[in-house]
Amino acid sequence: MENSNIIKMARGIVKALSILTLLLAGITALTGVLALIFKEPVLDFLMKFVDKKEGVIISAKGLSFMSTEEVLIKTTLLVVSLFVLYYIFRLVRRLLDNLLVDKVFVIENVDLVKRTSYVVALYSLLPVTSQTGVTLNVNITMLIMAFIVWIFSQVLAKANAIAEENEFTI
Repeated sequence: MENSNIIKMARGIVKALSILTLLLAGITALTGVLALIFKEPVLDFLMKFVDKKEGVIISAKGLSFMSTEEVLIKTTLLVVSLFVLYYIFRLVRRLLDNLLVDKVFVIENVDLVKRTSYVVALYSLLPVTSQTGVTLNVNITMLIMAFIVWIFSQVLAKANAIAEENEFTI
């Protein structure tokens, strides 16, 4: 397989993931809004529209006992984390777009990779929701990955500087 075909395939996968992420964010936000409007647990509200004779099973364990405020907090955190994830996918897609047109050693790629490292670091610090509430967990793996991506941005910056010097060399 040719490199450009691999990049096109990766770009398609990233595009699909970004669309799925936006869709999940929209569904999550809508669910939270419904919980606020109807002042009842979301799954209890949704169960009114599910035909129980059809064999559709939705587990309401845990969620049916959440207050409206808990649903709002958890929904907001999930939507924020989904939008941060969408932004990461968007940055990666722009980088892949540049690689497709053979723009490898350009300052824009350095900026994209550096911003990706910062956003991944932010993502690793986002609060997590659980059955017991909201906790601040630092995802060490994501933080290490952000550091490695930042190092790669520094290497790319040096490579970009060398490529610019070579353009002026006779």
